[in-house]
Amino acid sequence: MQATEKMRVEPGTFAKLLERVRKTVLALLDRYRITPAERIFMRSLPRAAPRPPGDAPIVLVETVEDHYYSALFANIVLGIAARRPIEVQQFVSRSLRPGCTRSLYRIVRSLCYYNRLTDRKWIRFYGAFCSRVAYRSASRVFSFSTLIDLINAWKIWRSLGSKESLIELTVSGTKLGDLIYDTYLRFRPSATVNLDSTYLWVVIWQALRDLRAATVYMSSVKPQMFITSYSCYVQHGIAVRVALAAGVKVVTLGNYQKFYKQLQSADSVHTQNPDDYRSGFSRLANSGAKIEEAAAALAARMAGKFDPATAYMHRSAYAEKAELPRGISGSAVLFLHDFFDSPHCYQWMIFPDFWEWATFTLNLARREGIKVFVKPHPNQIAGSRAVVRMLMRDYPEAAWLSSGTSNVQIAEAGAACAITVHGTVAHEMAYLGVPSISAGHSPHVSFTFSHTARSREEYSRLICNYRDLPHVHEALRRESLEFYCMHNLRIDADEMRLRDLILDYFALVVKHDGFLPDGGGFLSFSQRLNAEPAFRRACAEMAALLHDELAADLSLNEGALNRERAASG
Repeated sequence: MQATEKMRVEPGTFAKLLERVRKTVLALLDRYRITPAERIFMRSLPRAAPRPPGDAPIVLVETVEDHYYSALFANIVLGIAARRPIEVQQFVSRSLRPGCTRSLYRIVRSLCYYNRLTDRKWIRFYGAFCSRVAYRSASRVFSFSTLIDLINAWKIWRSLGSKESLIELTVSGTKLGDLIYDTYLRFRPSATVNLDSTYLWVVIWQALRDLRAATVYMSSVKPQMFITSYSCYVQHGIAVRVALAAGVKVVTLGNYQKFYKQLQSADSVHTQNPDDYRSGFSRLANSGAKIEEAAAALAARMAGKFDPATAYMHRSAYAEKAELPRGISGSAVLFLHDFFDSPHCYQWMIFPDFWEWATFTLNLARREGIKVFVKPHPNQIAGSRAVVRMLMRDYPEAAWLSSGTSNVQIAEAGAACAITVHGTVAHEMAYLGVPSISAGHSPHVSFTFSHTARSREEYSRLICNYRDLPHVHEALRRESLEFYCMHNLRIDADEMRLRDLILDYFALVVKHDGFLPDGGGFLSFSQRLNAEPAFRRACAEMAALLHDELAADLSLNEGALNRERAASG
């Protein structure tokens, strides 16, 4: 009787298992085939007329493997092509496989989901608006050139003496170290770099292959523009830096403050440059109304709602409440980052990565007898949670908060200071009357509510004297609102409407794990996108960039395009 009860299976369990297997198989198949939704989108795109080589400027587009960037890039290049004849080529950036060093299962899974056969699907998909493949990151492994790259990578790997020396690594005039470092963290994944890891050798090898391929292409083909998603990691960043050095105009779509950002050699990160935020506020039109709008937006965020600055998050830092331990009043709170995020997405930081920053801070607190409360990042991935458990084991004297603890709770409990590298928590806590200490370049760098350390010595002094930081609540709140205005409200009404549309579409794609289930989502987005004046203006600006034209000519181009559409409609 007991054996029979043990063998009894809950009703529907087998059916659920079959359904899970079915979905897994279909998801795997979709990595290799054009889905019905993708086919609908491809058929909706107008076919460009073939052009002789050299007849039109070349626009290079990164082949990003998701439905967010593929639809966005397609509409952008078609918008440019409506104003200027162009040839569009695709750069296949897929190379290293995420998490494939962790187990045999991970290796097999990565090989099944990312390989040359899956590349063919995306090449064909992007081929609906691109004429040909420019080059691939995943070049053939067995060639004389890749063998030389492997040997040179080994020499570089064995010569590294510190994490700092890796970050500063420059090859043939192109800085690669920070890109290699961040790629190692994300793709191994690991909270910090192990200089003796053979996977680091692999990442350096891939960086050298990317550098060689990008250099050959940019110098021989000489595209006029490169449109990409981000500028971090070796997959994106090396092509970006080589293109900038070759005089190619580089456009990224990786931040939510502006629709696109044109990069420069002196500002090659995709994040918005915040250095003039504080001084620029006095020149902001209608600043009084903007302050009121910022106050309403931050009040909504404190209530657990999302806004453009936090739209990328899956979970609000204010949506939940948790029981607070005693003693937080007058204490410093260390707000951890996701350990596998790209730490070098801003101009600089004083630690190699988030692990080094966290352990330095906790060791300093232990040595100086400072009581520190620690809050894990609310949107960290599973691997990052494992790193937090390691820190909890190694630093039991710290007071560990739940990641679901609302920052409002922390401020109301009397926290005296927030500690971060470059997190949004700095201006959020300032809004609540709490100053912060930052360990690197961040969006808040020009404001006094964030005390940005330029060295480890300065950082240590700030931590040891955190109780002496100014705590004038109204002054902190006012600066926080000014920051929000400059970071999120400096664009006009048309651009805000475009940003809202982009964020809605991004949320839709994320909801479906990067891949829309039907063509309606593609078509609806494209139709609404092309109806937005700010999108049409951005396409006109990019078309003008191809010929170094003045912005004064854009209104003429836009008027001509509107007349064309009216005639064809």
